[in-house]
Amino acid sequence: MKAAQRQKKLLEILTYSENYMTVQSLADTFTVSKRTIHNDIAQLENQGIEFEKKPSAGLKLKNRKEARFVEHMDKYRPEQRRKQLMKELLFYENRITFQSASACYMVGVSSIIADIHYIKEHILNDATVSLIGDENGTRLTGTEIEWQKALISFNEYLIASENLTFTDDAMLALFKEFYDTDIITACYTTIQALDDFNIYIAAQHYLINLFNVMIVLCHRLRKGYHHKIIHNAFYSDQIMAMMYYLIGDDLLRILKKDLNITYEDGDIYFLSMYLSANRIMLNSSLHRRGNPFKHIVENLIERMSNCVDVDLTQDQDLFYNLCLHLEPMIYRLKNRIYITNPMLFEIKQQYHLMFDLTWMIMDSIRTTLGVTLTEDEVGFLMLHFQNALEKKKKSKRILVVCPNGITTSELIANRIRSVLPPLDIIEAASIDTINSFELRSIDFIVSTIPLKSLDKPVVVVSMLINDSDIQRIEELYKKKLSIPKEADVRFIEIPQYLHEKNIYINGGKITKDEIIHQVCTGLNKEGCVDAHFETSVWEREQKGGTDIAVGGAIPHGAVSTVRKTQLALWINKEPVKWSKYRVKVIVFFALNSEDTAKTKVILEEAFSLIKTKEMIEKLSSMKNKKAVIKYIFGGSRFD
Repeated sequence: MKAAQRQKKLLEILTYSENYMTVQSLADTFTVSKRTIHNDIAQLENQGIEFEKKPSAGLKLKNRKEARFVEHMDKYRPEQRRKQLMKELLFYENRITFQSASACYMVGVSSIIADIHYIKEHILNDATVSLIGDENGTRLTGTEIEWQKALISFNEYLIASENLTFTDDAMLALFKEFYDTDIITACYTTIQALDDFNIYIAAQHYLINLFNVMIVLCHRLRKGYHHKIIHNAFYSDQIMAMMYYLIGDDLLRILKKDLNITYEDGDIYFLSMYLSANRIMLNSSLHRRGNPFKHIVENLIERMSNCVDVDLTQDQDLFYNLCLHLEPMIYRLKNRIYITNPMLFEIKQQYHLMFDLTWMIMDSIRTTLGVTLTEDEVGFLMLHFQNALEKKKKSKRILVVCPNGITTSELIANRIRSVLPPLDIIEAASIDTINSFELRSIDFIVSTIPLKSLDKPVVVVSMLINDSDIQRIEELYKKKLSIPKEADVRFIEIPQYLHEKNIYINGGKITKDEIIHQVCTGLNKEGCVDAHFETSVWEREQKGGTDIAVGGAIPHGAVSTVRKTQLALWINKEPVKWSKYRVKVIVFFALNSEDTAKTKVILEEAFSLIKTKEMIEKLSSMKNKKAVIKYIFGGSRFD
């Protein structure tokens, strides 16, 4: 029997003995020398165990029923031993060896190995940190999100092992063994006060989940660790989680004040993902008592319904969410409190059409609100409308899968994006990550390799996706989703609003300022816009570019400055520096409020003129207006 095991057994014998025991009798029990027992006693004393010693009578444990001794004995139980091992590995981030752990917990090395295996099987998983072993010992390694997910998993293990609920005082006591008391108190108090944020949680276990996540996040923030946002324009679920970004920011702002911690955008985003996953919902009861923005919100929803040709006016969640969102948004803008939307680039790339539609309907009432919009705020607001549309299933989700990694998948996704309607969501994944997707929300899959055992339609395409592949994708899209191909509906409205005199072809060098001034002046002379239209176009440009990476732009002005809906097309032979990109094709969009119902259709057709490099190059190669008209409209004369 090894020393650690013998010492543990020795303690057990003395625990149940009320009488003194001689060293000789103990030596006989273990078949060892008296010297060995004396050494064991000395080691136990070094660990804080106290003995009463009496000449001739022997020794016995002192205060064997005290809490300190019970706690010392408790650490030798397998459950407690595993918790202590996790504290060393996960909280202290220490490296342990089987030999040192064996000596500390008075068990054999095989027991420690079994504990490590148990931890790997029941606490750690593919999403958490990993156990790494080498000649120097065993340690944990991983990214910050993996560390925090490991802590969350450990907390779940603790709660499950004790069968606790959120209201149990024992849960708080349990966490205090591993986390700072002020963190536990602050997180618990904040969650109890969620009603103050007009937030409610659907079920008790979601409260525990949120409490768990907040404790872990604050614990790591106190240690100086932060999350980084991984920008990926194709993960729409991550973008939609930004609906909860402002709530997460509010919660962390309170915790920052209480705990004197600092946080970054990535930390807010991490919390917002869990707010989304745990059914954190805005409380609608407040709005039954009345809201000062009720009529404005109703007007916004009606305008968006007309724009996208989808009735959103009966969506009570959308109404309540917009009421709650609008009030603090207007307060921020009026007081020049500017917030940053860290996913703005992805939002504009993934939901370009919805972003511009939201901007235009908000722009139409900005005078009423008395505020100046920012792209960041519009990006947050757009998510509420996009979420409502997705509930109506008006946006389709297509997943692109490639074994060569996410980059190749994104290239294919961009190609597909050019032929499907702008409201659709094209997402990319590698073959290794497909299992992490919630496939129930995917309408069909495009893959470069055959995929089996997936309950979704799959189109297999070549690595260098060709016209034949595109045709098969369009056929499946039309067959499975009963929606006509974009090519069948393109350029139905444009002939009414794009006149020959408003098509400009320029072969020389020119600036963005000159283009905007020339086009706006022309539209003003025609009586389509008033004198303030050009100013409103510049105001929109200053809030964020209307250009896209392939080389096109769609600048637009305030609805209030437009007398008659009109488009203008500027084609430049040489690229012109716009905002972020150099562009060759610019489509000016002037919308009158009477044509709101046609906004989506007109914008979709306008986008089709600039959303692919092929279209940009084709248009920029045209020599005159007649060639442009013939190419776009099949030669029809409409002016």
